[in-house]
Amino acid sequence: MTELRAYLEATESSEVDWNSPPWCRAYPLLRWLQIAPTIEAPTPHGTISDDQLEILCEAVFERFKQGGELAWSSYMLQRLAQALAEVSPKGFEAFLSVVWRKLADTPLTKDIYYFSKDLGICFRCCEKLPGQQFELSRLKSPHSDARCSLALWAGALEPELWSEELIDEFHNRLKSYPW
Repeated sequence: MTELRAYLEATESSEVDWNSPPWCRAYPLLRWLQIAPTIEAPTPHGTISDDQLEILCEAVFERFKQGGELAWSSYMLQRLAQALAEVSPKGFEAFLSVVWRKLADTPLTKDIYYFSKDLGICFRCCEKLPGQQFELSRLKSPHSDARCSLALWAGALEPELWSEELIDEFHNRLKSYPW
C-alpha cells in the first residue's frame, strides 16, 4: 500500500484502498487538498496516527502557502475545520501545531496576522464539533511576533490560559503593527 507521504508527493494518482485505515480516515483532508478521487466517502474506521495527521496538516499548510504567500478564504477554513474534525479528534490541535512550528522564525506580516485571525475565529466557531480536543498551553510562550498573533487569535479556544498580564504583554508586543 502506498505510504501517505509518498501519496502526497506523487505526481500521478496512486491506487489505494480507500476503505482501509489510514486512507478512510485521511480521505476528508485528501479531498480538501483535491488529491483524492471523488468517490462515495468511505466509512471512517480505525485510527490515524499522530505522525500521519501531522503529515496531512503540513500538506494543508503548504497549500495555503502556494506561491510563497499565504492565500485563504473563510470558506476554505470552514471546510478545513470540518475535514479536520472528520479525520481525528486531535485535528484542530494538530493543524495549529503545524502552523505554530512554521511561524517559529517568521516575521509578522499583514497576511500572517489576518490568517491567524481568520483561523482563530473559524476554529472558535467550529470548536463545538464533536470530540475536538485542545492542548494549547504552548501558546503562552510565542517567542516571535508571528506566533504571538496566532496565540492571540487561536488562544481564545482555551480562555483559561489567559491572564490579564499575558493579554497586556501580547497587546504591547503587537501594538506597533498597523493592523
